[in-house]
Amino acid sequence: MYPATLVTTLLALLVVGAGPGRLAAHLTLTQTWFPQASVFAALNPVSWSLSCEAFFYLCFPLLLPALRRLRPGGLWAMAVALVCGVPVLGAALTTVPRTQALWLGYIFPPVRMAEFTLGMVIALLIRAGAWRGPGLRWSFVLVAIGAAAALRAPYPLNQHALTLVPVTLVVAAAARADLAGVPTVWTRPLLRYLGELSFAFYLVPYLTYLTYGRLGLLPHRAHPLVAALVTVSVFSISLLGAMALHHGVERPALRLLRRRPRPALPPDPDTTVEAPLPTPAR
Repeated sequence: MYPATLVTTLLALLVVGAGPGRLAAHLTLTQTWFPQASVFAALNPVSWSLSCEAFFYLCFPLLLPALRRLRPGGLWAMAVALVCGVPVLGAALTTVPRTQALWLGYIFPPVRMAEFTLGMVIALLIRAGAWRGPGLRWSFVLVAIGAAAALRAPYPLNQHALTLVPVTLVVAAAARADLAGVPTVWTRPLLRYLGELSFAFYLVPYLTYLTYGRLGLLPHRAHPLVAALVTVSVFSISLLGAMALHHGVERPALRLLRRRPRPALPPDPDTTVEAPLPTPAR
């Protein structure tokens, strides 16, 4: 995660620039701990979610042993509490000024920990064989219903609270299908490759958009055909950039991390070849 983030952050520095404080916050993935949009939305704004992920990775070693001690009933109770807590907070923030609601209800890492923790709980329930939920087809239907409801919900309740349960059901159904060896839409080679590119693609499009703007390639008013061509162009350049980032940065970094010296194994007595005895002199 970090090598690709480092590269795109430095590229964003060349495109939009930033002071040393904001740059340091983004390089250390601590930008979402500052409530100012000028900090967490600086440089490559999409990297705010990586700051939340970094906080989750720090908490993971502490959370996992505690959750493993829970029986399935306790895990279900934890899941219900987390699922209910997210919309309750979103509803409570509907009367708060929009900028403050954005940070406290959507950006602030401890708040987003609810979703990370929910993922851990669901994984443990599936692993224990205690998960009960719909399959992929009905889970996608629920996602559509949740998204339609979010269109009419007030801010910030419309951001992720109403799709949390449906998306969780999709992830759980896909995980169960993988464990059972059942093919899904994501097991196709092309989609698996696009999934590998997804993180890099997440980081690139905004930088492409900014670059197009700097070059005057984003007309404010344009014929629909021209607008469509510009959109396809931005998408295509972003996809190529994501491929370059994935193959040029992410994969080499993974190979470097996985390259560890293997300890020397003792010889297997069953395969040890004994030296031939010397032939006696005649």
